Amino acid sequence: MTLTEPGMWADASRGRASTGLASERSTKRHFGLTAKILVGLGIALIVSLVLVSFFVEEPLRRWIEREINAPLDGYTVRLGGLDLHPLTASMELEQLVVSQDELPKPPIVEVPRASGSLDIRALLSGALVVSIEVERPIVDMNRAQLREEAQDAKPIAEKGWQEAIHNVTPLKINRLRVIGAEVTYLDEPKSAPIHLEQVDLLVENIRNVHSEPGSWKCAPAISAS
Repeated sequence: MTLTEPGMWADASRGRASTGLASERSTKRHFGLTAKILVGLGIALIVSLVLVSFFVEEPLRRWIEREINAPLDGYTVRLGGLDLHPLTASMELEQLVVSQDELPKPPIVEVPRASGSLDIRALLSGALVVSIEVERPIVDMNRAQLREEAQDAKPIAEKGWQEAIHNVTPLKINRLRVIGAEVTYLDEPKSAPIHLEQVDLLVENIRNVHSEPGSWKCAPAISAS
């Protein structure tokens, strides 16, 4: 039987510790390299999405404006700008103006900003619907415009509004929120206008997504000052 000197045990122990330390360092380097690659790919993906949305926005704006106006009769819609947000599956419309063709001034509706996004809560329930938010819209009507509409043989409901909305978003709207609307009606040029400010409107569960089968629950809320 050969006895091993104590120094040999120390050398072996130091060798195992050195090997373990080297392995740990290698694992950390590998993990760090993988993390850097994933972060780099993520940044590249985000930059690509931003660049794609930048070049797509203007053609998409023109397409939306054209598709909205195609079925309309007696009215014209103008869209000033559009912002895509691919990461949040949302889109913003800017400077949306609706005018009556016969009496275009003042515009009937002016919307500085409106946004649409997938309704995540409804998506979790298996429904593919959208949520719309309209900020500070201005509604301006007068008696002459209403008279012009009343003289038309075709009702306003048959002038292509439903088709126009469907052309832009084939998905159903489940939630509509209007924030800070301003509504003005002028009966005669010399009369005082009827004016409402800070009108808020909230209509939820329009498509009955969150209700029991066979029931119908829609929760509207309107406030004005």
